[in-house]
Amino acid sequence: MGLSALKPILACLGPWGVPRWLSRCTVLPPAPALRFALAWGTLTSGISVFGQDTFTVLQTGSGAPLLSQQVVLSSAGSISPILRLDFGFATDEVPTPGVFLDSFTISLRGASSSETAVLVTADASGVLWAPISPGAVPLEDSVIQRQAIPPPSMQPILGRGVAFAVQVPVPAEFTGSSLTVDFDLFDNQNASASLGWYTPPVVASVPEPPGGLLLGAGLLALALTGRRKNGIQLCKSG
Repeated sequence: MGLSALKPILACLGPWGVPRWLSRCTVLPPAPALRFALAWGTLTSGISVFGQDTFTVLQTGSGAPLLSQQVVLSSAGSISPILRLDFGFATDEVPTPGVFLDSFTISLRGASSSETAVLVTADASGVLWAPISPGAVPLEDSVIQRQAIPPPSMQPILGRGVAFAVQVPVPAEFTGSSLTVDFDLFDNQNASASLGWYTPPVVASVPEPPGGLLLGAGLLALALTGRRKNGIQLCKSG
């Protein structure tokens, strides 16, 4: 997702960088213990991959206003696929009137559609789930299951941060052979450091029932219906 696509998301945070829908926003608490072990990874243009694909980190300070990563997943052969991942955001910034803050955004794209569904965006003022973005496929906040989790051990230590385990149904518009998950870190180019991280997302497929199982279930339903009807007739004749 490009910088132009991020502007509607940033705009939804209001003119002072404060979310308009506070009921849907998780405020970032201080995170003095958030550490980032640079010695464990390779930093290239602000993007690091740690361990055996344990988690990936996007960090400000590379000179680019937008750092992006994409993960393409397969959702073929399943019904009602569910996306699962862990992510977090940490920053030294504080909300400042009239300033666009560094932000970390996760969005979804389908295989045969150029449309985007914004899952979450986070900055120093908080975390906004399913933000409304013009032209995007809407997500319902109520279907996004999330739980706060401890962040991985990281350096440098940043002032404010959150981390979540997330599970969300893949929108019907995006079901098909593949699903692309976009991770975007917006850098406002100031001196305050920010970073976003994520674990490899996975699609938990719900397999389609075998044809024989469906046939057996249908025959059982017909048999039960017939028994109910016969029972009603017997009662009436008695």
